[in-house]
Amino acid sequence: MNGPTSGGGEQRPGDGPSEPSDADVEASWAEITARLGPLGEGVTAEADEFERLNRSADPADGRDDLDDGDRGDPPGEPVDNDPDTIEATSAVGPGPRDYDVDDSDDGFVPPEPEPLDGSDPLVTMAWIGAIGGPVATVLALILWAGAPQLFYVGALVCSLLGWGILLWRMPKDPSDDDGAVV
Repeated sequence: MNGPTSGGGEQRPGDGPSEPSDADVEASWAEITARLGPLGEGVTAEADEFERLNRSADPADGRDDLDDGDRGDPPGEPVDNDPDTIEATSAVGPGPRDYDVDDSDDGFVPPEPEPLDGSDPLVTMAWIGAIGGPVATVLALILWAGAPQLFYVGALVCSLLGWGILLWRMPKDPSDDDGAVV
C-alpha cells in the first residue's frame, strides 16, 4: 500500500501543519494590542458627557441649571465610594420602559362564567366511578391490606360502569362537530 506515510514509516514532525512558535504568538498579540490603542483613551470624555446629559435630563435633581464648570464637588476632592451614599445614575438616556401605563381603559368587561353545577349529574357520577374505582383500589392495596374481595369487585364494577356510561354518552355523529367556535 502506497500512501503519504508508507514511504518511510511514520509521519515526520516537519511534514504536517506546524503550530506557531511562541515568538510568533507574542508578535501577533503585540500587533493586535497596538491596534487597540491605550486603555481608557476617550472614555473619560464620554463619561463626563453622559453624566452632564443625565444631570440635565433629570429635573427633579434640582441641579439642572448647573453648567459644565459647576459640578457640585470640586475636582480636587476625593470621590466618596461608600455604597450607602452612592446614588445610582444611568449612563444613557431614558429607555423603552421608562413610562407609566395608563390603566384607565374600561372598555372590556369579561362575561360572567357559566355556573359549575350546570353539568349533567349522570356524567359527573360516571367520571367519579371511572376514576374513583382504580384510585380506591390502589389506596386499598397500600393502606388496607386486609380489604375483603367484595371491595375490589365493587371498585372494578364502579370503574367499568363509569367508563361504559361515558362511552354511551359520547356524541355518535362526528359530522355535528363544527370545530372550534369563536
